[in-house]
Amino acid sequence: MAGTIVLMRNPLAISEREIAQHEGQLIHWLQANYPNGFNGSLRVFVNGEELKLDDLDTSISDGDVVNMFVVPGIEMAIMDMILTVVISAAVSFAISHFFGPKSSNPSFADTPEANTLYSLSAQQNGARVGGVIPVVYGTVRQNPDYASQPYTSYTEAVMTGNSIVIDNIERNRGDGDQYLFYLLALGQGEHRIDDILLGSTSTSLLTADTVDKFDATRAVHQNKMGNIEAGLNVSIHDGPHFYENVVTSIEVGSLDLDEPYVTPYFPVSSEKVTRLSLDLVFNRGLFKTNDHGNFESVVVDLKAHVKNASGTVLTYDIRFDSSVENVTPFRRTISFNVPEDVYSIALERVTAKADTKGRVSDVLTWVGSRGVIKNSMAPVYGDTHLLAMRIKATNLISAAATSRINVRITRQQLNVIDNMEHTSNPADVVADIMRNTVYGARRPDKELDMAELRRLKAHWGGSNTPYGFNAVFNGDSTVYEALKLALGVVGAEPLAIGSYISAAADGKKAIRTQVYTEANMLMNSFSVSYNFDRAGATNGVQVEFRDSTTWLPEFATFPANASDPELVSLFGCTSKDHAEKFARLMWQRKLYQRKATSFETELEGLIPRPGDRIAITHTLADWGQSGIVVSYDPTTKVLVTTVELKFVGSGTHYVTMRKPDGTPLTPIAATQGATSSSCVLASDPAIDFSDLPYSQIIFSFGEGSKVTKDFSVASIQHNGGVTTTLEAQVYDERVYDNTFPFMGVPL
Repeated sequence: MAGTIVLMRNPLAISEREIAQHEGQLIHWLQANYPNGFNGSLRVFVNGEELKLDDLDTSISDGDVVNMFVVPGIEMAIMDMILTVVISAAVSFAISHFFGPKSSNPSFADTPEANTLYSLSAQQNGARVGGVIPVVYGTVRQNPDYASQPYTSYTEAVMTGNSIVIDNIERNRGDGDQYLFYLLALGQGEHRIDDILLGSTSTSLLTADTVDKFDATRAVHQNKMGNIEAGLNVSIHDGPHFYENVVTSIEVGSLDLDEPYVTPYFPVSSEKVTRLSLDLVFNRGLFKTNDHGNFESVVVDLKAHVKNASGTVLTYDIRFDSSVENVTPFRRTISFNVPEDVYSIALERVTAKADTKGRVSDVLTWVGSRGVIKNSMAPVYGDTHLLAMRIKATNLISAAATSRINVRITRQQLNVIDNMEHTSNPADVVADIMRNTVYGARRPDKELDMAELRRLKAHWGGSNTPYGFNAVFNGDSTVYEALKLALGVVGAEPLAIGSYISAAADGKKAIRTQVYTEANMLMNSFSVSYNFDRAGATNGVQVEFRDSTTWLPEFATFPANASDPELVSLFGCTSKDHAEKFARLMWQRKLYQRKATSFETELEGLIPRPGDRIAITHTLADWGQSGIVVSYDPTTKVLVTTVELKFVGSGTHYVTMRKPDGTPLTPIAATQGATSSSCVLASDPAIDFSDLPYSQIIFSFGEGSKVTKDFSVASIQHNGGVTTTLEAQVYDERVYDNTFPFMGVPL
């Protein structure tokens, strides 16, 4: 079986390490891979112990870990200074604990600004003035934000001069359908539209003239106005056309005119407009009957007084002349072009109030007015995918549904191999977050571990992985929080090595990247802790996820019978199977990763990365005896105690002592002394015996053995100088049983 070789050719670029497998003599591996040697001197460590270059014929096999450092050919004093500066400035891992049980879990509230996509109030469309344009990953169902204020119109009658007559011919076009116009922002970048729904009804089930739609990516709208309205209007064969730059007067609303009257001037907009529209409605119909019940002609004359910014008034005559039988509401939108200017409108009813004892219905209601602003040629939309819609009001569409337009879309983005594709793989999401120049971190490829991201993409199931990240960022967030959420769905974590970004994946690890022993740990720095269950502890994990069809919250619990589970919201998860596997993973982490360790070392602490599997070998003694130190002779290293020391077994025996302040010392090997209560120490203990016997020094004694245990690196922290602190969770492959399939495949 092969051992592991970790080669660092440049100690100033710790992220650029090479890992290889080899069985046999080290010199054979070096000759095969680096026959010309290195541009610098080589230092080799085998299982934590430095190996002389004369001994490169040493053989390694399964379980051995070899670390090789190529040191540039400069004076060592200068090299040490450079290493210290670089480590302090760029190498420390600003990483929280990886993988093990955490006090806080990923949640929908992890982002600095709450994600409104997942609130009940967001189940309808709305305008978020000053808000961010959403960024979609994977496949989602969402209610898009308004890109511009929606507006309504009735069946339109276009005035070509200064007057218009709505006669029986026009009346025969119908009572006046209502149309709703929307321009919606699907999100940044490009998407595949899988479905568009009004409430819960797919538009594919509606008739062709009910919904007209046109979507435009940047390549279509070209970041300017005009192209979207042109695209939608091509498909409109009847009824009012769509305009991108429409402003609605907020002053006008349901003004009844049943007798001669001139309304005040109501401003349309503070912007210059080129087209005006008036929405006029006869709510009780427009008709007149004679004494015999027959319908007769009825006329209502109006004047629209349009005043520009300089005070000039243009008057437009509008006549409704009807003799048809129509007792239902009658609606029309009167539209006409005007010279570009800022306008206000007053509407005058000329026709006198009818006095025929209820046989005439001619009360007019001025419902609204609006203007069309000339399209700007300046950049306006950016790299946004937009959806324009015209919806015709019918009995099949409720009023509530028209404010709940939701879409099922799949993001198309640049993946880790620089191809555009529909993907939900977290590796692709990480690359997009870091590289995108519009909403991302705008970082170049050289600052990303692209090779590792490509490897992880394949490991996690490729572009169509069932364990993908399907989510929308529609609020402000930091890059690190976004990376953390994206990787959380596969149990991974972002890994920052200075400005170099990679990802640390959880799961079985085939090899160890380093071995730490008492030889390369700082004295008295090694400690082990154990996480015991406390009273009131949870007895399971419940994961909240989103149903991929309804986008409503659902839950998966493990164990299934847990009565008091810990609640974890898995942002980006839209599959019950995915959530169940994540719940099992979280629970098994808590169950099997109870043991943790911490220790200090020197530059060897920078060899592994967080998430790596390492081996720790340390002496653990069976402390069967204890007592008080009577005396110690530093010349002979003889320690005399108050008890009889029993040297039993064939293993090495150790003595550990406690300083008067309670601090324990590193165990020291001991051999049997001249008397039964004495022993000879292998080295001087770091303790002051000068106050004996006035101060008590307590000791423990017993047979020890070397214990090797595998751990997963949780954090690496540089302490200054050349020392680092490592924290690690116990490595136990039972954590991954029956969880994600890829976690059972060793990395």
